[in-house]
Amino acid sequence: MDYVTITDHDSIEGCLQIGDRPRTFISEQVTTYFPNDACKLHILVWGISEKQHGQIDAVRENIFELQRYLQSAQIAHAVAHPLYSINGKLDSRHVELLILLFKHFEGINGLRRHCSNS
Repeated sequence: MDYVTITDHDSIEGCLQIGDRPRTFISEQVTTYFPNDACKLHILVWGISEKQHGQIDAVRENIFELQRYLQSAQIAHAVAHPLYSINGKLDSRHVELLILLFKHFEGINGLRRHCSNS
């Protein structure tokens, strides 16, 4: 591998533990929600700083605020497993909103069933 990162859920601790090694960078899998119905989603973010992690944590509860921050800070990001319903609330309305909000989507997730991958 040319580069290594760890995308823990809502944490960068693993990245910080390997950060002294060459060609590593900080990333995480951010848990967020649609505010009107608490539909839970995960957004992958890559190449962030510790300060950006704190700013992400401050807005992560609301997917609209999170998306605005990621876009304005020009942080590389994508929707993780976009067709997998984490808390049973994901429906076609959410998927349509995701398509409008985000440009990038995880295509294959090795932990999910084939039908949940896009």
